[in-house]
Amino acid sequence: MKILTYFFFCIVTFFSSSIVLGNAIIYSVKGVEKGDYLNVREQANASSPIVTRIPYDGTEIERIGNEVDSTGNWWKVRWQDKQGWVNNRYLTTVSPSKQEGKAILSCGGTEPFWSIKITKTQMTYVPMDGNRLILPITYNKTSENNTSLAGIYAEKDNNRIIAFLEKVPTCSDGMSDIEYPYSISVLINKKHVYSGCCHVK
Repeated sequence: MKILTYFFFCIVTFFSSSIVLGNAIIYSVKGVEKGDYLNVREQANASSPIVTRIPYDGTEIERIGNEVDSTGNWWKVRWQDKQGWVNNRYLTTVSPSKQEGKAILSCGGTEPFWSIKITKTQMTYVPMDGNRLILPITYNKTSENNTSLAGIYAEKDNNRIIAFLEKVPTCSDGMSDIEYPYSISVLINKKHVYSGCCHVK
């Protein structure tokens, strides 16, 4: 089964989720007045300190797994690399069509710094030094015997990227306290091998 065939709203049954990858579900803000903000809090209650604020029209909010409070009304989310809790009455699922053309996975690593953005049709590799590569995806497939692992191949002219994605309990970038749900290993032009972490963007 090809992962990216369904990439924009559910990387297939790659990790059996409702929308996008694994336990990650994409939402946008609802029920917040124009010009106001949705508060993302440190803990699952309205008096907890605010971690960040999402605009009334904010989107690309990633629900982290199935983490909820005891009432089921508060969900743990990630937005622009900030994690915290929001009341789920202010969230609505994003239509798959609205995700069209946007990066679904944002991946990267350190020492040296590098990043890869993955959409339905292409991979964009950005090294710390050197030229950026934007290559069309020509092949993608879930492992025959491990549905938590998938391979993606992108090629154009003499440039090639081979990437392996895996759903993991946690992936650390080694620089922050953020825990990412996916790990990635990439081979660039048979010259550079990197490993790093990914999250839904």
